[in-house]
Amino acid sequence: MVKTNEAMLILTDAKERKEDWRRIALTIRGLFDGEEWVRDYENRGDFYHKAATASGYSESVLRRMVAAHKFYDTHQKQYPAFLDNQPSFPTAETFMRIHKINPLQAKKIAKQVAQGQMSNKEINELYKGFSQGPSFANSSQEKTGKRKTPFKVLASEFITENGGEFYEGSYEPDVYTHFKFEYTRPDCVVIHRDGHQIKWLDGFIIIPAIRAFGPMGFMRVIEQAALSASFFQRLWIIVPAEDRSLEKLTKAVDELKLLSVGVATLSDDGKLMKHCDPEIAPEPNRQAMLLNEILNQGLDRTK
Repeated sequence: MVKTNEAMLILTDAKERKEDWRRIALTIRGLFDGEEWVRDYENRGDFYHKAATASGYSESVLRRMVAAHKFYDTHQKQYPAFLDNQPSFPTAETFMRIHKINPLQAKKIAKQVAQGQMSNKEINELYKGFSQGPSFANSSQEKTGKRKTPFKVLASEFITENGGEFYEGSYEPDVYTHFKFEYTRPDCVVIHRDGHQIKWLDGFIIIPAIRAFGPMGFMRVIEQAALSASFFQRLWIIVPAEDRSLEKLTKAVDELKLLSVGVATLSDDGKLMKHCDPEIAPEPNRQAMLLNEILNQGLDRTK
């Protein structure tokens, strides 16, 4: 664990000093492992805001460093000692995103990337090719011609590393992204435990852009939320901060009495805003069905 004053000492002027990104990420993770930061900051967002001011990096970059570092920790079996080869942060982050879109291709190039046998340009070109599929449609990308990280990737990384922002206090949720279920397709699942027993499940559905679903897109999102809500204690719908359908979405959740559903937005720079919170458990409650599927698939610690 890292104390607050120790963390800020390492983070201060980190960009100017060219501090190793791995040390920055490890410092922030070590701080959040303890309880002291809760006394010094209102929440994680407050910490990241002050850390950004001190370090010279943006809040988004600091969050992404932590997400990348955590990824290589939880994927040691696939990519042993990857960080020991001291890849730059852009290289490590882009490779992580290639893995999330195309794990088989990532496995093929892992050794080359780790040993510096592929240039950043080559890695970026690979990622660009994988991320331009229709499921990652983005209107701003079409207008500007510039590649943006797919919203599903950004939001999944945010939930995995900063899922505590959806809960009170210093609670650190156990986030999984690999489960596949028969009747619902969440992007992330949080498993709450009571000792060795699974107590309940929370789900997260990430919607890059409701309009990307076509003329009936809004209806499809609401139908998906209404059904999926019954499988989780709480279900969160995450949309981009600039999504024009946000007000319509929150109104529908309220009018349809989807009391276990919450709606939140995430901005490009990693700022979360909750627009309505889940209130009570769903009725009917079908969590037992997912629990059986989870036990059959196994709690893979690599998530």
